[in-house]
Amino acid sequence: MWKLILRRFLIMIPQLLLMTVLLFALAKMMPGDPFTGRFSAHTDIHTLLRLKREAGLDDPWPTQYFRWIGNILHGNFGNSYVLQKPVATLLGQRIQNTVWLGLLTIILIYSIGIPTAVAAATHEGSFRDRFWTTYNSITGGIPAFVMYIFMLFLFGFTLNWFPTTGSVNIDANGFWSILGSRLYHMILPALSVALFSTVSLFNTLRTSLLDARSSDYVRTAKAKGVPNRQVFWRHIFRNSMLPVASTIGFDIVGVFSGAVILETVFGYPGMGQLFVQSITTRDYTTMNAIMLFSGTLTLLGSMLNDIIMSWVDPRIRIK
Repeated sequence: MWKLILRRFLIMIPQLLLMTVLLFALAKMMPGDPFTGRFSAHTDIHTLLRLKREAGLDDPWPTQYFRWIGNILHGNFGNSYVLQKPVATLLGQRIQNTVWLGLLTIILIYSIGIPTAVAAATHEGSFRDRFWTTYNSITGGIPAFVMYIFMLFLFGFTLNWFPTTGSVNIDANGFWSILGSRLYHMILPALSVALFSTVSLFNTLRTSLLDARSSDYVRTAKAKGVPNRQVFWRHIFRNSMLPVASTIGFDIVGVFSGAVILETVFGYPGMGQLFVQSITTRDYTTMNAIMLFSGTLTLLGSMLNDIIMSWVDPRIRIK
């Protein structure tokens, strides 16, 4: 196990270096700069040139890249050109919001997807099976942002059941009050994702359960007189979770990557909303830091997949 983790970690190093080059190049190829849009047409051109020179934007690209990498290795992500704050401070304020929202979303997705797949597979051909299969087929074909807007309009603005913006009430005091307020703000966006993102999990697990039900080891267990309930949970369900386990890492990455649209629609102050703001204002330092974080999370998700699969399937560790 430790050899696998070390090997995957060493493979990540050149991948991270290549990713930093691509991210830096893409950011630099964007038109405009972070200073021009902040001033009127009557602003002295020399003022703009001075600000760009002080920020190092006039230096050659290789010089800017190695300066950026050197600062990152020292834990310095630079200062935001627009907000005039250290990028590390901005990320620290937003990461915790995105992480909490992402964790709740993942919990809800698996809490909904796994029981519905089990219910459908154990009652193949019944109304329950047809209902959940049809539900996932419909929700899987609807664009995510359409459902986000619908849920926000219905439960946020029309019924007023949930807040429509923010992450916590400003008048919340004490641990339990803050925790309750945070959960209250996260329920609607997290539930909006979970209700319409179970199609992949549902189809994978349902198909795996139906295939495992006709396996030789299941027929052998039944022939030995093992109760059906024990056969299902100990043999069918346990083996059917292997394909699901192989996608957990990418599911986590997908939830955090989807935060860009989700947080923008729901006005949730997380990494996704900050990323959109940094793009529109050409805030290169903030934008690069967020993309680096997202890319690193993707690589970690891939490594997590390998670790989980080697844990549940010893044959992978042997290979």
